[in-house]
Amino acid sequence: MTLPIPELKVLMYGPGIPPSGIKARAYFEDSMLVVYGKEHHFTIQCDHLKLDTGGFDGKQWMLTWLTPSGLVTAMLQGEDAVKAIIKLAPPAFSRDIKRSHQARAGGARRWGVVFKVLTLVTVTLLLFFVLLRTFLGAASE
Repeated sequence: MTLPIPELKVLMYGPGIPPSGIKARAYFEDSMLVVYGKEHHFTIQCDHLKLDTGGFDGKQWMLTWLTPSGLVTAMLQGEDAVKAIIKLAPPAFSRDIKRSHQARAGGARRWGVVFKVLTLVTVTLLLFFVLLRTFLGAASE
């Protein structure tokens, strides 16, 4: 009896694939990623893969690789899929994508903190000027 190989659901984009993408499945076999869906099948060495962000709002995680006909992308379906890739990938590739994931996630958290601080400063300044105007108006009457 053999155990089933854990697979991930992805959306695949690239040359010869409809612009809306196709649903596909991905799994690791030794030091390779196998991605297959509707008449498209790729076997990619892990050292040719790159984890990046992109998509409509730039927040989706994507595995990309270059083929002779162009760049192919497998968009991961959520944060859990990224964690599964890190867990299932061969050790050397897993370390690389874990670092990339942490770096990009850390950058997003930093921008979130910066945005919150700027919002707080703006609201505080507006409140200060409203109160100042109110008190100066009351003092001149």
